[in-house]
Amino acid sequence: MTRAGQITSVAFAALNALAAPIAIRAQTTWGGYLQTRFNTDYRSTTGFSMRRAKLYTTGIAPFDAKLSARVQAIFRWQNAGTLTLQDAYVDYHLPRVSFRAGQFVPAFSLQRLQSDAVMPVVERALAVDALIPSAETYARDLGVQLSLHPSSFWQLSIGAFNGNGGNQSGNNDRQLLYVARPTFHVVMRDSVRLHLGMAFAYRHKSGVTLKKIFGTTKTFSGDDFRWGGELLLSSPRWNLQAEYLEADVGAEQAFGYYILGALAINRTNEMVGLVEQLNDLNPATNDAAWYGAGWNHYFAENKCKLQIAGRTQSSAAHTQFATTVQFQLYVH
Repeated sequence: MTRAGQITSVAFAALNALAAPIAIRAQTTWGGYLQTRFNTDYRSTTGFSMRRAKLYTTGIAPFDAKLSARVQAIFRWQNAGTLTLQDAYVDYHLPRVSFRAGQFVPAFSLQRLQSDAVMPVVERALAVDALIPSAETYARDLGVQLSLHPSSFWQLSIGAFNGNGGNQSGNNDRQLLYVARPTFHVVMRDSVRLHLGMAFAYRHKSGVTLKKIFGTTKTFSGDDFRWGGELLLSSPRWNLQAEYLEADVGAEQAFGYYILGALAINRTNEMVGLVEQLNDLNPATNDAAWYGAGWNHYFAENKCKLQIAGRTQSSAAHTQFATTVQFQLYVH
């Protein structure tokens, strides 16, 4: 059996195993969403694609309402149409603390923890995609995480992971990935909410390929330290969100940022603007900033929406343009 077939079999087995015992008391919820798009860069790529199609199930244990589980799988073009397991974890919730174990997204970066379905932009920032600690395997890793939330003002998440990414059998080098993320929340005047946070991640790596930082031809061994800062200002009509991320890999640094704003014109239409930049360590990539603008139409809030986004990047060599039209349908 191919690796894709093995992953598909594991995903279906996990979904069935989760649903069977919990369905006795109708505690299981199924859902998913579909993103399809038309994209062109006006040079080499123009066409339609299936951005992603996700299927998930969540359930509350019939013997303890504080214990829940989630399994999520995804179809996407990068996986050649196969079903790949993304999330498979259990949560245990207490009044001021929660515990998570399994395969999931480590608590690092605000935008990476935001659902694809609710983001006002069609893609996560380049810096987020490249500089999170589990960037090579769609942001997932295997481990445990403890979240403290003693008040509505602050929260702290700390975790330990294999550091090899998702859908891996183990951790052969015995070097764990450690992640911490403190966040603070303040309700200001006129229903404006302020969110501030930091994130830290560390692991000693040996002979790995960090293709989103160095490219595919270089391997890295040494200390890998990632950190970032995040800000979100939100109100009923507008949002302003920004992050800075940095990866200190040995003696070299890769870094990037994004700033995005969204303004509701009315209940169904929204304008979006952004600027972002990624300075990686791959000499073949263009590190100039991207500027973009977009329009979102909400047929049924985030459950059904149409997004149109354009972006441009200018450098000494040339100017690039790209346009994306994306339709999203969310069901649960």
